[in-house]
Amino acid sequence: MRHGLYFLFILCVLTGCDSIEPTAENLLVVEGFLDAGKPLPNVSITRVQPLTAASAGTSINEAVSDASLSLIINNTPVPYRPSASSPGTYEPATSVFEVVPPHARFSAEVNWQSQRATTTDIVPPPIAIEDVFIRIPESPVSAVLLDSLRLEDQEVGARMGFIYPIDVSVSWQNEMPATDTTYWIEARLKPQSDFSSTVLDVFLLTEDVQVEDSLRTTGSTRFSWSGVYAIPVPDSLAPAPAHLLTVQLTRGTKAYADFAASRNAPERREPVSNIAGGIGILAGISLDAIVFEVKDGVATAQ
Repeated sequence: MRHGLYFLFILCVLTGCDSIEPTAENLLVVEGFLDAGKPLPNVSITRVQPLTAASAGTSINEAVSDASLSLIINNTPVPYRPSASSPGTYEPATSVFEVVPPHARFSAEVNWQSQRATTTDIVPPPIAIEDVFIRIPESPVSAVLLDSLRLEDQEVGARMGFIYPIDVSVSWQNEMPATDTTYWIEARLKPQSDFSSTVLDVFLLTEDVQVEDSLRTTGSTRFSWSGVYAIPVPDSLAPAPAHLLTVQLTRGTKAYADFAASRNAPERREPVSNIAGGIGILAGISLDAIVFEVKDGVATAQ
């Protein structure tokens, strides 16, 4: 299969998809991530504008600069204030926490006019990539390439071509004691190249969200995940072009997992939210990433 024909196929099932109701005007949108061991984050607060405003060429969301945001971490209040330089951005008004504490439970409340938006979540323990193995084929393989995912169109630009399918395996350790919290892992491969194709990557395993324990190596504290991305080339004799690759792991609770898994879902207008009384995401995470330069058949960490 690795050295044969890669056939790319989509089946879109219209029945059973989540229906998305039109978003109410002025609905609050709250966005931010509390990353374990990192400084307290800024939080974005905007509001959804009428669809007529979006059709007129303005932003769908409008900055809200007169809301109140309160964050409580492990029962300790952390006041936030509007940024003086960035409308709609709220920044910590205190240094009570130098960094976001791992394992912390937190809650947040936003009040604006008559609206109130709230959320709660847990900051996971830190994650650190331990090993990355990147396998680059010696020669490209044939594939059916598409210029568009709009398969309802009669012309989608389907043609034969050649790609380098590049396998990536990443591993990490997790020695934390058992808790009542189930953590999830979002793994992402993000190639950065003039030759990379976001359409092509849809059909490969460049992003994945799984329960962390399902990725455990049998009988150990070691975990691993494998994915594949592709770099198109003009012909069967072309070498793999030099490019950058970001390998990223994010640990979070189910709140972040639901958001991440639905972020690019074509049947949804916006990802799954964990904000009661609004939309968006304010979640605890732990993130690690390594950038590699892939050149002349060798991957070198930058």
